[in-house]
Amino acid sequence: MAKTKKEIWTAVLGSIILILAAVGAIFLISTAVRAVQNALSNSSEQEEMENTLLPILMFDPAPFDSLESADPLMLLQSSIWSAVLSDTSGKYTIELGQSLNVAETDVDAAAIRLFGPDVKLNHQTFGELDLSYYYNESSRSYSIPLYTQVGVYVPRIESVQKGEESDTLAVTVGYVAPGNGVTVSLNSSDNDPDKYMIYDMKYNRERKYYYITAIRNMERLEGMEFHNTSANTSSLPGAAGE
Repeated sequence: MAKTKKEIWTAVLGSIILILAAVGAIFLISTAVRAVQNALSNSSEQEEMENTLLPILMFDPAPFDSLESADPLMLLQSSIWSAVLSDTSGKYTIELGQSLNVAETDVDAAAIRLFGPDVKLNHQTFGELDLSYYYNESSRSYSIPLYTQVGVYVPRIESVQKGEESDTLAVTVGYVAPGNGVTVSLNSSDNDPDKYMIYDMKYNRERKYYYITAIRNMERLEGMEFHNTSANTSSLPGAAGE
């Protein structure tokens, strides 16, 4: 049986985790980006939501209750990688030994997709030494590092509940880490999440997608169990084409 794109993505990142053990959690972006882009091009409704969360969750951001209280560099970094990882046209294909330049306009578009129409990015150079993201004001683009420090989490949607308003959701997301040092697996169904967070999302009816408005802590109670099958997104507005 031919492997699915998600299985290929899992296998590639599984190999990368073995590298991480040797280099101290430095994520080799240039090896993985192409596989991620392929995986994102063919997804179910639930996988699409998980793919949307991936560029944010993989950096294990601090919780925030509004865009105003969110770390501006987190918004910027997540938007940059969302632009790269969501590209299926080959525009952001990278090779070892080459830099990757990401257009400011693509970053802004990704930010709106992630955080809604009210998000405002402060474009700037940030990071440290070899992990710096350099902003070129003349070309209005970012030169991003081929290596980046990440938490290497994979999102797994555990439950989806309607919020207080009809166009909002409270999405419980499991932060699934790779296996232990012996067994490596990035299939989110294979491992228990290290922790859970609640992502508040709002539906943009004009553009027909959900975007993130807040990330909240969730205490994991003893004996708590989630079942991935409960994350039924088929009845959500986006799935119905509303």
